[in-house]
Amino acid sequence: MYRTMSLAVGLIILATSPVTAQTPVPDKRPEVPKSIANVNSSHYRNGPLFQRAREAFFAAKEGGQQAFDAFLVENAKLELSTYASPRPPKHEPINANFIRALLDSCDGPLSYDEGRNWVELNWVCRVDHDAPIAAYYTFRESPEIVMFIDFEGNRIKRTESMEPLAIPGVKRLAMNAYAVAHSKD
Repeated sequence: MYRTMSLAVGLIILATSPVTAQTPVPDKRPEVPKSIANVNSSHYRNGPLFQRAREAFFAAKEGGQQAFDAFLVENAKLELSTYASPRPPKHEPINANFIRALLDSCDGPLSYDEGRNWVELNWVCRVDHDAPIAAYYTFRESPEIVMFIDFEGNRIKRTESMEPLAIPGVKRLAMNAYAVAHSKD
């Protein structure tokens, strides 16, 4: 009995010690967009906000702008940033037509990371000039569009969309990633 009790107390001390206790994962929204090539087991995949964003995208494709608007807060800020050096970046509004072009040109959305009120997701796209997405975006260094989506309750409050940034030591997909993935279709 004493031995069992000491073992239990020892396990409690071990589990609560600062060296071995697991700290909760911070719910900090990433500031730098990263390629889907960097996903690992620490990322939360296909969570409830990702599913909600996915529903909004398919509503935009099937029902147009009015159906998409039902998933947005009033005055939602939805932007696509294009970084075309040496010119300054342009920030274009995102609408249902852009979402439709994404769904018709890209694999995705692909879940990357998720917090309490935000989700980061990626799209891997065709980069040819005939792709519907080409009307909205010219890919420079990656076939991906990364989206950060902030939620207010169950509705989209803000999106920031762009190519993943070139960061030394951080993996990126090759420009032909979409074509390679679909070469056996």
